[in-house]
Amino acid sequence: MRSFRLTHDDERAIAMASDAARRILQCRSLTPQEIIGLGNALYALERMPAATPGVWCEFGLVLRVTDPDFSEMRYIDFRVHETEFEICQGGSTYSMEIGSDSYTEPGWVIDIQDNRRTENCDLFAIESTIEAFFEEDAHVNVTDASSLSMLDAVVLPVSAVK
Repeated sequence: MRSFRLTHDDERAIAMASDAARRILQCRSLTPQEIIGLGNALYALERMPAATPGVWCEFGLVLRVTDPDFSEMRYIDFRVHETEFEICQGGSTYSMEIGSDSYTEPGWVIDIQDNRRTENCDLFAIESTIEAFFEEDAHVNVTDASSLSMLDAVVLPVSAVK
């Protein structure tokens, strides 16, 4: 079975993603598909360092501030794929006088081939940003294209379900 080689900081980033997914699950506006997608992501995150074949889920938070002359959008996304884990962050600003600009900030990327881009990413800052997004009631995005095989799932006989 393929697996990730995780550092202590990788484990912290994965725990941060799991915590964010659990908090997002508390949102009452989630669709059934979004709930399933977050479940797939959590399943894969909890199995790490083992890779989870068939998982492909992205979830995150988007915060928008707008008025007639200025708008700003900031996001944090978590990507859980069978061969990669990533935290992405960035946003865009718009000013009537200047125009618009978008940006990305350093993220956290690891894969099962032990490639990583983590050196400029500040996990403490990401944790603070996530907390602020929840306090500001940020919008939730969940995309799931997983095709998981639930070989490990427990199947109860019909007589056991009452």
